[in-house]
Amino acid sequence: MKTKERTATQYRNPSSGSHLSPPASEEGDSTRTSSLESRTKIESEQRAIRVDDSTCLSAQIRFDPSQTCRGTVVFVHGFCGDKRENGLFDSISDRCARDGFLTLAYDWRGLGESDGDFPSARMEDHMGDFVSLIHWVKENYPDQSRSTFALGFSLGAAVIGLAIRELREAIHGISYLSPAVRPKVSMWPRYDRAEHWASIRSKGFFPKGEKQVPIGETIMGYLRDTDLGLNAFHLPVPLLICHGEEDSKIDIRHTKEIYQTCRSSRGDLEFRAIPRASHSFRPENEYWPQISSLVSQWFLDRAKHA
Repeated sequence: MKTKERTATQYRNPSSGSHLSPPASEEGDSTRTSSLESRTKIESEQRAIRVDDSTCLSAQIRFDPSQTCRGTVVFVHGFCGDKRENGLFDSISDRCARDGFLTLAYDWRGLGESDGDFPSARMEDHMGDFVSLIHWVKENYPDQSRSTFALGFSLGAAVIGLAIRELREAIHGISYLSPAVRPKVSMWPRYDRAEHWASIRSKGFFPKGEKQVPIGETIMGYLRDTDLGLNAFHLPVPLLICHGEEDSKIDIRHTKEIYQTCRSSRGDLEFRAIPRASHSFRPENEYWPQISSLVSQWFLDRAKHA
């Protein structure tokens, strides 16, 4: 699957040092907040990043200005989610920021606070947006993004996996959480239901979840057709996979099968099965600190060699 070339509206970073200094917003829609957590001041800035088809993506950047930067982490949420991923991304992002990373999490086009029409967006569009944001970070935070990592949750892992060949030299490590890298196998059977197709025929879509996200034929098509296969973890960069053993949405057996297929030919492939954890690694008070610490430390270890 090819990704069409996309570029994000460019901003210049006035800072040439190793500490974090986010650029001023060209669009005048940047807001900045700070919080004190575990005696570490985390700065948070809301950004609007425009890609080449004029779609504006809503992003949140976090960093700790007191820390020497270790690198950048770009977060890709799951199907019909948003940049907070129900709080999971907040937990991991704050831990990464406290450990010296600049983090960027964004809403997929048409979801959350981003512009665009989600029902008509193709998988290629989501891939292209991710590629654009990696280039945007590289251009606007060149010092901070010398070591650049990506984290994908659920279907967000498939977005990264499909785009990674284009970004091989730009990304130094990836973490997959509850990865849905074979949606044709792990997701399509749940969505290919008579009542869903009846709603699509009558309304053009069916509503999903509490947020009533509209799902139409375009989305059903990429759930049906997308499959990275048993070599999905055979990536050109180091990979950490975490999956809850009680995941009722994306069966951990799919992840284990792919891991067993790829492990012998991969030098830097790590898999962690989390006992009793759900798809979103709940209960959060038990698992989110564990996942956050594990992922951030893994990125730190690889930033030393990037």
